[in-house]
Parts: sequence; C-alpha cells; structure tokens
Amino acid sequence: MSVSRRGASYGKVGLMGRTRYRAAAAGLVAMFATSVTVLVGAVPATAVGGDCVSAFDERPVIGMNHYRAGVMCYSLQSDSRARAKLVRDGGPDYNSSWSRSLNVYTWTDFYTCYAGCHDSYEIAHI
Repeated sequence: MSVSRRGASYGKVGLMGRTRYRAAAAGLVAMFATSVTVLVGAVPATAVGGDCVSAFDERPVIGMNHYRAGVMCYSLQSDSRARAKLVRDGGPDYNSSWSRSLNVYTWTDFYTCYAGCHDSYEIAHI
C-alpha cells in the first residue's frame, strides 16, 4: 500500500497565505503599540494623592455656633500636600494652611455658617 502525495503542499504557504499572516502580524503590532501608548498616556507625569480623612468640629457659643474643618493624612505621596476646607453654603469657603504632616489634624479657623456648612479636603501637587 502506497500513499500518494502528488499535488499536496505540506508545510508550504501560498502567496495569499503569506499576505494574511503578514496582515495579522502587522495588526497585532499596531494593536500592541496603541495599547502601550494609551497606557503610558493615561499615567500622569506627577501623580498627586494620599490617604486622608476630613473632620468637622462645632464650638457652641451664644447665638450662632462656630464651625471648623480639619484634615488628617495617613499617607501622602512625596509630591503632594493637603489642606482642610470648610465648605459654607451661601458664603465663601475657608481653607487651612497646606500641610505635609502625617497622623495629625490640620484645622481651619472657626467660622459661622449661616446657611449650613460641611467639611472637605484638597490634595494638590507641591
């Protein structure tokens, strides 16, 4: 019993096959280059961040009470700083000084909030 291999092309790829492989390879390279560009482009040159919490403090006084806001950071990136914000409804917001201290509250001064207020914080690039 003999097997005829006449007309069979084992291991050979015709011209159309080569073109398909080249097109697929070029597509993969383009897709990889685009994904790397998107990933690199999405990362900012200087990241700003930290792990912080804000606090709200009320001081009872005769008449309208006074309020202040504080911020405490457990960690800050090397190029970041934080400050507390007393956000007043119907009035200007007040900020504390910038701080790089960890595990210590930084407070705004006390202010009257006629229409209400709440605490917040801001992290910014140095």
